[in-house]
Amino acid sequence: MNRYNMMEKPMSGHQSQRAMLKAEKKDLTRQIKELAKKLTGIERMLDKLDAQTARPAGAAHKAVKAKRSERTGRRTNQQEGGLPKTGGEFWISMMGKRPRSFTDVVTRAEATIAKSMKKELTEDDKRKLSLRARVAIKTLADTKAINSVGSGRARRYSAHA
Repeated sequence: MNRYNMMEKPMSGHQSQRAMLKAEKKDLTRQIKELAKKLTGIERMLDKLDAQTARPAGAAHKAVKAKRSERTGRRTNQQEGGLPKTGGEFWISMMGKRPRSFTDVVTRAEATIAKSMKKELTEDDKRKLSLRARVAIKTLADTKAINSVGSGRARRYSAHA
């Protein structure tokens, strides 16, 4: 076919089947994205409901407060698993101004915690830290507390300038 001919030749069986499969793939991908958004919304609603139902009321609430005040003297800055607390500010401090990958942030956190604990982290500690990081960094990115650029494994995180 030359480039001046406006007539297109008909699609072969394979080409039409391929076009149909591509269209179906595109539609399924769109549906998956919609379902993921719905699932996220439902999970947030469940978390809110769990937080509301877990809150004690009246006299029971006062008893829980009294128990907490007794325990505060025994607390250290480490949680049950032996790792220190890692709140949002900790993860923001691990990022810095320069965009870093998730792996870079976790590696930096591992080094910082190992230095503060004055011992090497076990594989289990590293796994726990990675899980904490995944939740914390996703939450920080969703709430726009940190910058998030890119998608998938190419995503980079940084603290606000």
